[in-house]
Amino acid sequence: KKLYLILLSSLIMFSCDNEKKEMMAEFNAITEKNDSISKVHNSFENTLEDMTATYDRLFEAYKDKNVQDSTILINFEEQAKLLERHDAIVKSHAKIIEAHKNAEPDFETLDTNALNEKIDEMKKWHEQMKNDHETLKEEHERLEKHFVVLKDRINNLEAKN
Repeated sequence: KKLYLILLSSLIMFSCDNEKKEMMAEFNAITEKNDSISKVHNSFENTLEDMTATYDRLFEAYKDKNVQDSTILINFEEQAKLLERHDAIVKSHAKIIEAHKNAEPDFETLDTNALNEKIDEMKKWHEQMKNDHETLKEEHERLEKHFVVLKDRINNLEAKN
């Protein structure tokens, strides 16, 4: 009976070690994915900076015309709200990415359930960021089109004056 208990406990410890090793490998894969997401995130940060600068230039060009066009102002308000929302998303992603960089668990002290929860949470955030990135990409494309239209409308104001 003692031999059976020793074998059983050895088997349990071995399976736990294997499970932890698998979880460590999964965590490492998620960390690598985090690096990839960070690169995409940096790209979105740069795009947001460029778009904000374009917005500012267009708004200044509009103000320089000294003409009040409520439809153009409404367009600017809509673009400003979208850029503010994008800024909030990008900032929230930066916090998540930073938290994941500092999330190296202590594999020796955490049990498999805690590790599993940590890994699942990271996966969920990665999926959310991936979805947000798709939305940002689509909205950036739409913003660029709106900026072209706004620029044309502002230039047409100049032709009328």
